[in-house]
Amino acid sequence: MPLLNINCQDGFNVLLGRMLYPAKQPDETRRAADCASQITAAAISAYPEWAGEISYEGLSGNQSAINAGLDDLPTRWRRGTAAGATLWMLFALHGSEPQRASWNAAADLVEDFAQDPYFPSDKTTLIRCVRQFGPVLHFWGALWMREGGFRADFEDRGLAVDDFRRFLTTAEILRQWGQATQSRRKPNKTFLPAKMWTVPQELLLLEPPEGPVKLHALTLDEAILEGRKKPGRPRVV
Repeated sequence: MPLLNINCQDGFNVLLGRMLYPAKQPDETRRAADCASQITAAAISAYPEWAGEISYEGLSGNQSAINAGLDDLPTRWRRGTAAGATLWMLFALHGSEPQRASWNAAADLVEDFAQDPYFPSDKTTLIRCVRQFGPVLHFWGALWMREGGFRADFEDRGLAVDDFRRFLTTAEILRQWGQATQSRRKPNKTFLPAKMWTVPQELLLLEPPEGPVKLHALTLDEAILEGRKKPGRPRVV
């Protein structure tokens, strides 16, 4: 699996660039690097006194920081967010009723409950978003779980480092779960692909994160599942 070197001062901006441009082709890699540079430049422009530090503006994924330069950034941000929401729903659905868990079922639920008018919420588009951002779905899922934000330590004028590590650890838990868990309808295929972007192990927390979500306890309210079509018997292939 490809390792993403983000053990640097603007590490999250490097990560966010790859989250927005996840393919390994040279052109996409160049756009990921350009994106990271522009996010950093926008953040420093907004907070020039933080030029020597990691900036919360860029790390938060704030759209005012990411809309500079590359025309397709807003669209990719929305599609990546949609993919993350669908993974979140799949994870919660599997924790509630594993026999129902599938990408189609998760997309159905996201389609039903998405409220943002700019959110690509129809089922077909959601599945396409999942495929487009497959190599980085775990990061988008972790970002969605925390509603796109990070805890800032404003006394020290920057991001609380442990919060970034908590985010990375949450993403790693999602990756390991998705690469080890199979749909009952497709028993030979795991939910997440084998080749995904990973980060250096030294950036992860030694203990599973306690917040913003206790992953082992993430389930869906029974009211959400009531009345939905029961799954059929697994298809033998």
